[in-house]
Formats: sequence, structure tokens, C-alpha cells
Amino acid sequence: MNDEYTRRQDQDYYDDEDELTDEDLRARGDKNSVKGKMNEASGKVQEKFGDLTDNERMQAEGKMKQWQGEAQEGLGDIERDLDDDNL
Repeated sequence: MNDEYTRRQDQDYYDDEDELTDEDLRARGDKNSVKGKMNEASGKVQEKFGDLTDNERMQAEGKMKQWQGEAQEGLGDIERDLDDDNL
């Protein structure tokens, strides 16, 4: 009896997981876009601070963070587009 209960619980878990896939994709896309914009903004601040302090390493890290943010924002856009295609 315990095994059957466990199997039903597992099946319910997987059924719920399948239903949430589209919502998760859109939510993940939104999160990635917001995080990407935040990374871009903090990268710009870091780069400008590096300019002010004449710190080349900080400038480079700021630029890298901006590129990372752009890529992350692009990923979010792709995830949302995929979600829109599944509707």
C-alpha cells in the first residue's frame, strides 16, 4: 500500500511539473531580463568608477558585466518568445 501511495504522489508531482512548464518559461524569461538589465546597469557604474579612479581592471570588469547583462537579457527575450510560441 505504501508503494502505491508513493507512486501516486510521484505521478501527481510529474503531472504538476508538466503543467507549470509554460509558466516557468515565461517567469524565467522575465527574471533573466530583469537580472540582465541590473547587470548592465551595475556594469556601467563599475566601468565609470574605474574611469574615475583610473583602474583598468575595474573598467574591464564593468564592461564584462555589461556584456553578461546583455546576453542574459537576450536569453530572457528568447525564453519569453518561446513561451509566446507555445500559446
